[in-house]
Amino acid sequence: MHAFFENIMKKQHRSDLLVALFIAAYTIVVFAIIRFKISHFLLQSGDTAVAEQALWNTIHGDLFRQSFLDNQNNLREHLNFIQFLYLPFYAALPSVLTLYAIIQSSYGIAAYALYRHAKSSLGSISAFLVALFFLFNPIVILTNISAMHVVAVGAPLFLGCLIFYEKKHYLPWLIFMLLTVFTTEFIAPTIFALGVLAMIEKRSWKWFLPPILSSAFMYFLSVSFITIGFAKNDAIIQSFDPENLKKNNLTGRLALIEEFFRPLLYVIPFFSRFILLLGPTLLLTIFVVNKSRLASGSHLFTLVPVILSFVLLDILRRTEGRWRQTVFALAAIGTIAAIPIYNDKLELSPNKRLPQMERATTIVPADASVTVSRLMSYHFSHRSEMYLTDNQKYTDYIVLNTSFYDSKPKDSDYIRSVFSSPEYEKVMDENDIVVFAKKKL
Repeated sequence: MHAFFENIMKKQHRSDLLVALFIAAYTIVVFAIIRFKISHFLLQSGDTAVAEQALWNTIHGDLFRQSFLDNQNNLREHLNFIQFLYLPFYAALPSVLTLYAIIQSSYGIAAYALYRHAKSSLGSISAFLVALFFLFNPIVILTNISAMHVVAVGAPLFLGCLIFYEKKHYLPWLIFMLLTVFTTEFIAPTIFALGVLAMIEKRSWKWFLPPILSSAFMYFLSVSFITIGFAKNDAIIQSFDPENLKKNNLTGRLALIEEFFRPLLYVIPFFSRFILLLGPTLLLTIFVVNKSRLASGSHLFTLVPVILSFVLLDILRRTEGRWRQTVFALAAIGTIAAIPIYNDKLELSPNKRLPQMERATTIVPADASVTVSRLMSYHFSHRSEMYLTDNQKYTDYIVLNTSFYDSKPKDSDYIRSVFSSPEYEKVMDENDIVVFAKKKL
């Protein structure tokens, strides 16, 4: 079998083309999956809607405002300066699918860049396997088929940063490093660790000072500028405090780490210098970040697939023969063991309420304010005032999927108040999908 693949990929241009075609097919498939999920109301998250609404408001003159946050702009919750890079594409085609296309294309390009980078030292087959392990990392899969977060492009940017770091091409490294550090505040500590790595490797000041200074700047900016959401009293970034281990569910935190590190968990004993870059994620997960922000890991674990890929690449360069085969086998076991993580998130079961949900989207006027259940929210984000039921707002229209509220007492109270309010009239009630309109005076 190995000889068969060697024969196919023995010519450089042929192997590059085959890898490019495979990555393109992968990108098309994940785009088709997310398109299906959105069109069939199967995306189980409100994050997609509130993230897109900030961009929609921006191209309509209201910079990064999310009505969900009830504040001037969403930079008060996360320092996602990377949003600016999305704007030209989103302005040309304002659709949530545009945002997914940007993210998925960036991961495809990153995978091909990783393949080309690894190929110079490992050969075509081993380099392809490294790229394959990157694409099937559970975090990468979840990023491509689950809730949309603008920070997702931080991983491809960081991959470019590490490639140019290894090649010692300073200017492109500096550009990719700065783009990465300004993606979000959660990434800054890893960039700081990159500066420490450069110091350990005895590189000149121009390699270690920019990461250290830029990450420190992001930290202090986040402490002073982030004022809403899970900030300050319920901090996104808390001070290091061992007491958090007692009150913030250490077992759950370690389980989350095990899930997202699983693809290369068995390879870690083969030491690599890039393991240092995993330190900030581990420390933030265990000691710092409020447990309520750990659910999806979308911000905190963004860079992990890239770091694990370079750990693998570094180990493979130092092994040959059976040792290299052993490393690949361990990586394959970890990747297969991680399949249940994203398999549960495919969410491709038929939607029994699809006709009613589609009808609900046609009832609410484009200029009306709306409060909507999470499962339908990304179909209502192209408006100035859009809220989730978490906000408990009494807007012009309220669109509910009442089948979701049995286990949420707070939401249930809000739903009951809407049903009993004399200010609203029911304009649709079919198969648990209910639309209320505020009565005109």
